[in-house]
Amino acid sequence: MATTARFVKAADNTRPYKGHRYDVFGPKIQRMLTLFGRTQIDTWLMLESAPLVLSYCERPMVVPDAKPKLLVDFWAGYAVLDELWLVNRNAEPGSDIEKSMPSFALWSHANNYLLRQLSPPDQSRSKVYLENWGVIVRDL
Repeated sequence: MATTARFVKAADNTRPYKGHRYDVFGPKIQRMLTLFGRTQIDTWLMLESAPLVLSYCERPMVVPDAKPKLLVDFWAGYAVLDELWLVNRNAEPGSDIEKSMPSFALWSHANNYLLRQLSPPDQSRSKVYLENWGVIVRDL
């Protein structure tokens, strides 16, 4: 599936209100990325560190007909499947995508995308892991 990248750049680079902007270089995809907030930085480090992820893209698409505007946070391309990641900004579990956005869920299944809703990484468990990968990516 991910032998060629389906998405190559962000669909929307508008900074969210009060969001911190980070400009980083993604060694796996060989280009600059603009990320907003610590949650996106941590998720990006997870994508860079995952050996099964062949390619990825930040904010690859805007969810159609979503009010307010909703962006898919990441597309992750594996050898056998593609995933669209929606990352919750807070620790509370988000609403079920299948129920809250049925037309988008139907579209993603029709186009062979697996929808994945992620909670922010648990800072107590993954802090050292993410800090180590942050150093590794900066050195690369």
